Amino acid sequence: MDGPADDPFGDAGDPAAQNQGAGREAALRHGIDGAASPAERAGAMVELAKFLLHAGDDRLEEAAAVLDEAIMVADEAGDTRTLYLARVVRARAARAVGDDDTNRSQLSAAVLLCEAINARRPLPELLMLLSNVDARSGDMAAARITLERALEQAMENGDEHQVARVRVEFGRLERKAGDVDAAQAHLELALEAIREHGPVAVRTTVEQDLAALLQSSGDYRGALEHYQHACDGWSELGRQDHVARSLLRMAEMARLLGERGDAKLYLAEALGIAQGLQDRPKEAEIRAALGDVARMTSDYVDAERQLTRALDTAVAIGDQRLQAKVLTGLASVDRVARRLPEAAERLEQVLTIADELNDRYALANGSNALGGVRAVQGRVAEARELFTRARKLSTKADYHLGVVNASHGLGQLAVLEGNVAVARDEFERCRRFATELGERHGIVHAHAGWAATALVAGATERAMEEADRAREVAESVGYRLAVGSSLRLTGLAALARGDVVRARLALEQARTIAEAVADVGGALEASSALAECALSDGRIAEAGRLIEAARAGFEAHGDVVGLADAQRRSAMVALAAGRDEEALGWLRVAVAAMSGLEARPRLAITATELALVEQDAGRAEQAQRTASLALLAAEEIRDTLVPELPQAEFFLRYRSVYELAYSLGLAD
Repeated sequence: MDGPADDPFGDAGDPAAQNQGAGREAALRHGIDGAASPAERAGAMVELAKFLLHAGDDRLEEAAAVLDEAIMVADEAGDTRTLYLARVVRARAARAVGDDDTNRSQLSAAVLLCEAINARRPLPELLMLLSNVDARSGDMAAARITLERALEQAMENGDEHQVARVRVEFGRLERKAGDVDAAQAHLELALEAIREHGPVAVRTTVEQDLAALLQSSGDYRGALEHYQHACDGWSELGRQDHVARSLLRMAEMARLLGERGDAKLYLAEALGIAQGLQDRPKEAEIRAALGDVARMTSDYVDAERQLTRALDTAVAIGDQRLQAKVLTGLASVDRVARRLPEAAERLEQVLTIADELNDRYALANGSNALGGVRAVQGRVAEARELFTRARKLSTKADYHLGVVNASHGLGQLAVLEGNVAVARDEFERCRRFATELGERHGIVHAHAGWAATALVAGATERAMEEADRAREVAESVGYRLAVGSSLRLTGLAALARGDVVRARLALEQARTIAEAVADVGGALEASSALAECALSDGRIAEAGRLIEAARAGFEAHGDVVGLADAQRRSAMVALAAGRDEEALGWLRVAVAAMSGLEARPRLAITATELALVEQDAGRAEQAQRTASLALLAAEEIRDTLVPELPQAEFFLRYRSVYELAYSLGLAD
């Protein structure tokens, strides 16, 4: 079998060949009417149907009717070649309208015709199409059997390019079935067969498929390499639109690998191509990616600029999926700036869009981000529900980055509540998945989370070690926001050890970085802790100024957790200044807030301080009740300790709690 029949769709795949002027359809119909024989008439009908397939969706039904008649005429005439072509094109018409049953039946009939006349070359192509129909319907076993037949026939044909195409289809099928290793093996064999002499288009497609597979399995370095090869191939073919798409994927891999400079270069090149092509959707997608890179390097001003432009375009072109992605990024900027209501509003939009689109990735990302906002606002139960939802969605979708972020969020809640064992498990999961992905932002968060966990348990030396590790990794990827937060952890650990000099140095550095990257919450937290340093040095007036400004900032931005800490430190300043009643008021407010948050580590310390003030004021019964509350909080923390964090250090951290409890006869 020669000519068009060698290709399952012949020139039906080329719209330009089918639409050569307004008179084309009339000429084709005239050919049908003037046919000298049934076989010639059937062939002319197939040509008309090919034209109709490209004349618009409203002509698809007409094309199908013409093909059904052509099949009948060719069959009656005994014209096997035309019957084969008619069935192949009829399968294409069925695929265009999503009619898998007709698509399958026509392809199966075409396969039987090929076998009957021993036409070996087109058989693997038909079998690949038939396998796709089975895979779409969820019958992976049938799809796999069909592809095995295709591979066997391609090998018999001795056509290495055809073998490579079948292996590519096998790779896609195995990836869809979840067998990443088998998929990778098929794609690598396909690439090996055609790397030197295969058609550029086929080689480029294989490179792209292999890159996508490696990306999904977390091998970002390997994916970057193959996306680069694909990019080169598209460039050689003159497909600038595909070059831009490959550059966008390369930038994503570079970003995940922490190579922000390379990511920016790839995106700048892609943006130039998109603008040259006047491709607004692609330009918006690239600007969204530029915004993400800017966020990851803590350049929130540029991030907001790029993301806002991307959002405007996404709204204008009605791309809801891109809107969800960009809104999530803008909400992250809002959270850093402590514009919490704005962040929450954007993220509620994201979840609405994601629900409408049934987009599990957007749902996971939006839920994780909103969980972070709710945690800062003190809505702990809601935050936990959102993080848990995100992890379930991410696990089901095999979306490891979503698992990393959800585990980080749940770990932070466990730290807030003083559940050391849960925090340890969550941050270990965060670290493990982030390490497998090579996602260094997640590794930073895991180390920082471990530092906060150790601090809760009183293991201040371990806390400082983990904070240093977090800072080192953050510095290596230019993640300045995390450098600042790691330094804050170092400062808090130093304060807990009584090393005020080191605490002040770390906290001042943290505040400087936070102010430089517009991290409003980070700057407020550093200032709040610096007030405690000033107080330790006897600089009461300075401590008062610092804590008053921090407290006002936390209150203005709705940061419930930060505000509770600031209220406690306001009490410390008032006590140092001899204003005992004012201190009593601040401590009561702080204890109430911490009780509401179930923030046991904070509650144990602050309730002890309140009990001591009540005791000094002669309020023995109140002091007894408050000390009992502090002891209960400390004991609940102690129940969750893990072997890595010894109890001896815990008792040093909460020494004041237990000493007061012993003195009041509350503990043995």
